[in-house]
Amino acid sequence: YIITQGGNLPCKNIIHFAAQEDIKSLVFQVLQECELQQYTSVAFPAIGTGEAGRNPAEVADNMIDAVTDFAKRNSAPSLKTIKVVIFQPHLLSVFHASMQKREKTTKTAVKSFLSKIKSIWNSEKRSPKEKTKGVLEKKINVAVVQICGENKKEVEDAENWLRSAILKEQFQIELVDDCIADFGEEESEELRHLQKTLKIALYLRDTSILISGFEKDVWIAHSAVQKMILRVKTVKQEEAQAELFKNLIEWKYLENDSYVPFDSITNMRLEKAYTGKQKSISVTIGDQKYTVHMERRYAVDDQGKQILIRRVDKSEGK
Repeated sequence: YIITQGGNLPCKNIIHFAAQEDIKSLVFQVLQECELQQYTSVAFPAIGTGEAGRNPAEVADNMIDAVTDFAKRNSAPSLKTIKVVIFQPHLLSVFHASMQKREKTTKTAVKSFLSKIKSIWNSEKRSPKEKTKGVLEKKINVAVVQICGENKKEVEDAENWLRSAILKEQFQIELVDDCIADFGEEESEELRHLQKTLKIALYLRDTSILISGFEKDVWIAHSAVQKMILRVKTVKQEEAQAELFKNLIEWKYLENDSYVPFDSITNMRLEKAYTGKQKSISVTIGDQKYTVHMERRYAVDDQGKQILIRRVDKSEGK
């Protein structure tokens, strides 16, 4: 096939292709080329149903199969609108029948590009649902499918089928854990990244996160959130353990003729290094990194500056 300018037609480009037997392959190749060129919409005729005399039912099945395969292989395509323009009224029922048949035989009949239905028969805009409290901000690229039909009932039947297909792809799961309330900026940024890269929406409450979207992406996000929870839980447990250490042992460093206690986490690390008979350990004092020599009880930075440290056993004398 070749690509030319749209000329006087109301489009930017025209893709010309030679007739071939495999309509599914042809349509798929065109869709992939559109994706490669970053086109946002494409319109097809009902290929081969005119003078070529192809079986309209086979054409409909092959074209819909090609669109479905394209959607499966491209989770976030730039191509959002795919139209099949039908000039012969009797073909509307053929394409409709093909969609109804697919509804009975497959559960994956239309994927990410069918996120919104727009009917030419009834183009009335529906008011958006109220945003769920706690949902993270997410910009959603809306895709549009336009439906033509001989009468209102045919259009509504097709619309209902498409809505049903979309709903079949939806899945949700809720994670409940007290540690979610302790999520900080790092976790918030990770959640935003998940929403940006996956076909999901996240709804946050005090101690729970509801994940909804395509099932595969929901499970990917579920795994990522579980890792966040585990990380936060580990930090909390480490902080609690560090406070217990500090009640028994306190490590200090000399600053301006007086000894200043290390923070609880560094204090625990120093004590574990001491009991584990480590020769040295890296710590941060102020904004400077130091290497603590455990036996000699001093810390030294990269410039050779030394700071004395000491270990205070609070249990002595009790």
